Amino acid sequence: MKHWICLIALVGIVACTEKPPFIDLAEPVPVEAGLVDTSFIVTEIPSPQDRVVFIEDFSGVQCVNCPKGNAKVAEIVEEHPGRVIGLTLHAGEFAVPFGNNISKEEFVTEETVDLDGFLGIQVYPSITIDRHAFNGEVPITGQFINTWNILAEERLEVPTPVNLTLSQTYNEADSTYRIRFEAVYTQDVADEAHNYSIFLAESGIVDAQLSSDTELYPPNGLIREYVHDHVVRDMITPSLGNSLTSENLVEGLSIIKEFKLTLDENWVADNMEIIAIVHNSGELKEIIQAKKIGL
Repeated sequence: MKHWICLIALVGIVACTEKPPFIDLAEPVPVEAGLVDTSFIVTEIPSPQDRVVFIEDFSGVQCVNCPKGNAKVAEIVEEHPGRVIGLTLHAGEFAVPFGNNISKEEFVTEETVDLDGFLGIQVYPSITIDRHAFNGEVPITGQFINTWNILAEERLEVPTPVNLTLSQTYNEADSTYRIRFEAVYTQDVADEAHNYSIFLAESGIVDAQLSSDTELYPPNGLIREYVHDHVVRDMITPSLGNSLTSENLVEGLSIIKEFKLTLDENWVADNMEIIAIVHNSGELKEIIQAKKIGL
């Protein structure tokens, strides 16, 4: 279910399944009057930002090895403060909530399922790092968990041609947030079209999670009070994003987009974060830059 008001065109292998190619048929949300949607050329080019690496951690509450994946991503984020963003996406057969009132939450969303298919996830846990194809493969499975930090550090050294800024203000009158997204290109980018995607995530969610540690959590490794962090709650854009611009991506191009957001009553604002990414459109997948702010 969508909870946004308006978008401004701002370890081991667990399972394998065959999936058809994902086709995104989502329609962009129309622009609301009074919010900014503009682009222009700036004459003073800012210094390029450092790349912020974006890790998508595909998980599930019934995936026994997924806590190890969660912990590894958290370790990478902690080792590189401000330079790595981790996001947990629940999808696949192991993401089905427990019955008998064991699971209190449903973490699977339409968008996480779409991205699971688009990125070709077949094993849980798996991650993507900037959706970059390492050795021709975008997903990196838990079988290679000891390489995750090495590959993330490799991506940290890759320059980015676009600077991203996010900001937010809260309107008490109608209990909405106004989110402002800004992108400025610090160099020309030839022969590419870029999309932007915006995620809404929550941390500190206490709910059930299966683990492989049956000694600590007998008899079957069920952790009833597992802390789920950086879990995708919704996306403000369609699954594969909206087009950033129809203009040529040239040095100095500045793009500003705004949208309003209202939270589900069950979400904790202090634990929420907005994550924006700029990425190649279509099948190219690769992420160009990422940015995160808290609410």
